[in-house]
Amino acid sequence: MKAASVSLLLGVCVLLLSALTVSAVSLSVSPNHQQFFRGSSSASLSCVDDGQTVDGWTVKRTRGGLTEDCGAGFGSVHESSCVLYLSVSTDGSYFCEKSSGQHSDEVSISVSDGSLILEIPALPVRTGSDVTLHCRQKDGDTVTAYFIFNGNVLGSGHKSEHTITNIQQSDEGLYSCSTDTLGSSPQSFLRVRVVAGLVSVVLLVLVGVLFFYRKLKVSQHASVVEVYEGEESVLLLCQVPVFSDSAVVWDHSDSKPSTVHVRLQSGDDLRNQSQRYTNRTSMRADALQTGDLSLTLRNPTGSDSGTYTCTVHSHGQDMSRKDIQLKVKVVFCPYCISTGLLLSICCSRKTPNRSAISMETTHQGGGGQELDDEYDDITADVTTEHDF
Repeated sequence: MKAASVSLLLGVCVLLLSALTVSAVSLSVSPNHQQFFRGSSSASLSCVDDGQTVDGWTVKRTRGGLTEDCGAGFGSVHESSCVLYLSVSTDGSYFCEKSSGQHSDEVSISVSDGSLILEIPALPVRTGSDVTLHCRQKDGDTVTAYFIFNGNVLGSGHKSEHTITNIQQSDEGLYSCSTDTLGSSPQSFLRVRVVAGLVSVVLLVLVGVLFFYRKLKVSQHASVVEVYEGEESVLLLCQVPVFSDSAVVWDHSDSKPSTVHVRLQSGDDLRNQSQRYTNRTSMRADALQTGDLSLTLRNPTGSDSGTYTCTVHSHGQDMSRKDIQLKVKVVFCPYCISTGLLLSICCSRKTPNRSAISMETTHQGGGGQELDDEYDDITADVTTEHDF
């Protein structure tokens, strides 16, 4: 169950990262404004993927609970674009939709009969970029104005433009502008897209899942124990009947000497212990009283793989033996995986030509593979004599 859950989480992370490397279809608005004066010539809307027009998508509008297609309820279709005429009421939310039901984010567009409009991007702005807002009057000139964000005036007074540098999620909200003589512009919502943050979150989840996967014991049956290298410790189970004068010896067939741990009635006897296991093994203090002779091996590595034998001695004879196969698997570093995925994402995205977005326009009158290196099991008949 745990392995299935981890596999599912890994699958989800890979799908999320894959989705981030592929540009989603979005609505493109030209010019990139949310507000227009009534009587302006037109605006062009199109469905694009990474800047290229895509087929099979339709520009639609929702207004007053009604959804309309371009060319049927508003505007006209010209080649691969939807021409939006600004001489009539065109307020509403616009988006792209595919016949299968997929749709892009919505873009709000408003047409004003007032004296001022705010030039503000219609499309979402990426975090870290700069955006400059202008307040424009009907004759096309920009005017000094108060710029307002969520009802609060920005800065100490009126100015010719307002620039938001290194834009962040906290800059998302309603913007407008106003003057003492011309009144106020409509309000428009500036959207901020936190793509880099989403990538970071997914990568953090992926790293966490990979670490959890490393620490997951894949199987621990009666004779086989599998563990990933880097685990703090692994428990080799040995629960057998014991006697009043019993002693237990743990051996590893691939070690020279083969002694891993010895427990006598008087306590641990590590004089013949292989140096590779120094300070790495322990047993319960009451092991010879309870019959729980399990061995804890700390910091397992690939070279610890092999056959471990738990032998109980009594009256100079071997009373019972139990073999446990230990397989220590190596997992490729999750930081390397996540770093590789991040580099892939960064390389797959086109770097914009400019980080600053200016809303200044010229007025025109008229018309993630992990590697598991398993070590082969080597079983050898090794007889070690101990004096008790």
